[in-house]
Amino acid sequence: MKKTIILLAVALCVMLPTLGHAQFDKGTTMLGPHIGFGYYGGALAIGGKLEVPVTKAGEAGPGVIGIGVRLDYLAIGDGYSLIGVAGTANYHFKFGDGKWDPYLGLGLGYFSFSGGGFYGSSRVFVTGSAGIRYYFSRNTALRAEFSSDLTYFVVGIDFGL
Repeated sequence: MKKTIILLAVALCVMLPTLGHAQFDKGTTMLGPHIGFGYYGGALAIGGKLEVPVTKAGEAGPGVIGIGVRLDYLAIGDGYSLIGVAGTANYHFKFGDGKWDPYLGLGLGYFSFSGGGFYGSSRVFVTGSAGIRYYFSRNTALRAEFSSDLTYFVVGIDFGL
């Protein structure tokens, strides 16, 4: 975990000199890794998120609708783990000068539980989320997200494709 945090800090320091602004909109597909905490005993979660805008600002109110997929892996301990995947729809609010990108979302997911000689337990879940991105440049943003599913808080770096 320390190596991951150090890597994130170094990446931020390298990107800070290229300060700029952007906001989630058509043509700004975002992809990035994240780390966080899970609901199961505060387990460390690692994963990633891909999100694609499906509307332009003004087509669905003042904001933008994006659809995405999020993958999470949680190592619970004693050989147990969870792998979850969720499809999400988020509404991104237009805010300020474009450096900040707040959003709210809903999604549907599936997780699989394994370990300790017990395999195959799984379930479908509904999730809600609230997040924000801060753009360091047109194609690089820091993301923080709270959710109601397997992981309650993640932080990551997103890159524009």
